[in-house]
Amino acid sequence: MRGSGSAPRRILDGTEKPVDTEKRAPVTEHGVAGVEKLESPTIENLFRLAPGLYSGGQPDGEAGLDALRDMGVRTIISVDGTPPPVEAARKLGIRYVHLPIGYDGLRRDKLPIMIKAVRELPGPVFIHCHHGKHRGPAAAAACAIARNNWSRPEAEAWLKIAGTDPAYRGLYRDVRELAIPTVAETKELPAVFPESVPAPSLVEAMLGIDRLHDELKGLAKREWKNTNDARTAPPEIAVQLLEAYRELSRNSDSERQGSGFQGQLKTAEQAADALRVELEQLAKSPDSKETTMRANQALDRVSKSCKTCHGEYRDK
Repeated sequence: MRGSGSAPRRILDGTEKPVDTEKRAPVTEHGVAGVEKLESPTIENLFRLAPGLYSGGQPDGEAGLDALRDMGVRTIISVDGTPPPVEAARKLGIRYVHLPIGYDGLRRDKLPIMIKAVRELPGPVFIHCHHGKHRGPAAAAACAIARNNWSRPEAEAWLKIAGTDPAYRGLYRDVRELAIPTVAETKELPAVFPESVPAPSLVEAMLGIDRLHDELKGLAKREWKNTNDARTAPPEIAVQLLEAYRELSRNSDSERQGSGFQGQLKTAEQAADALRVELEQLAKSPDSKETTMRANQALDRVSKSCKTCHGEYRDK
């Protein structure tokens, strides 16, 4: 990569600059050759990964969709939980494919359809999550491996360029290891590309949060002993809980509950983030009694937040 540790920038002008992928420079400590940071007032963290492949945050209303149309984008793949503006995109000649994933990793049941979409649907293709920093870049990395012959080191280097938090171990792990279906395998799949998947109801989302909370309580009883599977490591479960609160705050059912409920979710999010920090420290010093105590105290705050929210909202 040229220059320092960030991708080169250019003003978004709707034009494509061809890149010779056969003469791609090797991965360096600075990133991946060909990746460009684009400036757009309506799309966060907008990047061009390769000819015809983009990654970024959720387009900001009609202006964001207009910007994508002006770039020539024909297909949008959303891995965010929020149902996308299918009709507005369709009016601009853009097709949406909605394949929501979590922060714990790429979904094995959805990855083959995602790869089929990026290989077979009209391009250029734009892949996004909410802010374009974590789930979207991981999905785009898998697509670049499949569509543009990126190596695994290139894909992982791209996550760092995009700002994907190392705390999302599952996303990094799957980009490094998850099997990418072959062209023959994706051709055999039915061409069924969901345009919009309903967001979980408020009750379903809270039940998911309860399951993560129970898992954390079980880990605390076992003195936060780590596991060999990154998916079940204490910091990873805390990250999932944190992001579950963030996702719930964007849920339309949650917004209808009013500012009081949103305030409770913010308190819960802060408690979960504090727990994540302590568990990250504990993973580095697993025998530290002081850090274990702080992690237990942080979990107590999470539990208190859950109990308060249940009493005021769920149980009623």
